Parts: sequence; structure tokens; C-alpha cells
Amino acid sequence: SDSAQNKTAGLTLTVTLAAAYEAGSSIIVTFACDDTAGTYSVADTALNTYTEDATVTNSGNVTTKVFSAHNIASLAIGNTIVITHPLLTARAAVSANFRGIETSSPLDLNLTATGTSTGPQVNNTTTNTAQANEVIIGAYGGEGPNGDVWGDPTTLSDENIVAQNGTTTGGAASNITVFMMYTVATA
Repeated sequence: SDSAQNKTAGLTLTVTLAAAYEAGSSIIVTFACDDTAGTYSVADTALNTYTEDATVTNSGNVTTKVFSAHNIASLAIGNTIVITHPLLTARAAVSANFRGIETSSPLDLNLTATGTSTGPQVNNTTTNTAQANEVIIGAYGGEGPNGDVWGDPTTLSDENIVAQNGTTTGGAASNITVFMMYTVATA
């Protein structure tokens, strides 16, 4: 995975890849920022097409977004993924490369929720996935400095933590942290 964060006002956030992303695979990007209305998009060096798969806003606090690109053209070490957004100060992103995700209809469903507890969650006990084998992505955006953790990572027995990244310095209200995890569901 790769990540970036910034606390200087701007219109973009750039993630520079430390490892290559192979052709035909998928890229998932999680992004969190202060609740700011406007247009958000993702682009990369190879001109892959990204879709906004999920957005959740805790009004007045944090917006968290999940973007994806599938059956991608390869990206090399040092290539970039750029998130374009309205004028923001604190923002953070995590990108990850996955192989084997269905490319013809990769998004099965999305569930979102907001909360103010130390362990926010979406409890999916009634919705079944439509495909036999799926990657389920979890994204969390929080107001607080990098180092804040969603719940206790030692209790995430079925999930794989991809990465957490965020801004630092100053009080919690001036910082944003984003967190990505995944699990594989099989039939």
C-alpha cells in the first residue's frame, strides 16, 4: 500500500507509489478530509479510470470516500495517484493494489455509517454479497491525528489492515486520519 497526507491548504493530494501496480489488477483508494462540499476525483500517471464507490459524511466533521480502478494499465515505482478535491487543509489517503477482483461488475454493494464512538462500525447481518468470492473493503476517516486507531486492531480477527495515515501537530479538530482494511469473502 501507499499513502499520503497534507495539512497545507490545496486542491490535490498526491500519493507516490513505492511499489509497482501490475496491469490487469485493481486499485482501491480511501480518502478522508474535513467535511467540504464539492467535486472529488482520482487520476493516475497511467490514465486509469476511477469510480467513486462510496461516500459517507459525518456532517460538519469528516468526509470519507472510497474510489476504485479495475483492469488497470500498470503503474511503476514513482508513478503517482492524484486526488483532486475542493480547497482543503487536512486530508489523507491510502491506496492499495489488489489482484483477482471481478472487473466486469466489481462493485457488489456498499454500506456506510457515521458515529462518534472509538469503534464505529457497519453491522452487516442482513445483506448478502451477490458474488461467490469478493474482497470487502473497510474505510474509516476520523478527525484526529495519525496514530488514532479505529477500535483495537488486535480484535480485527477477520480483517487485514492495509494502512493508516493522517496528519499530525495541533489539536484533534485540525487533523484527519484515514484507515483501510480488507477481508476476502468466499462461497
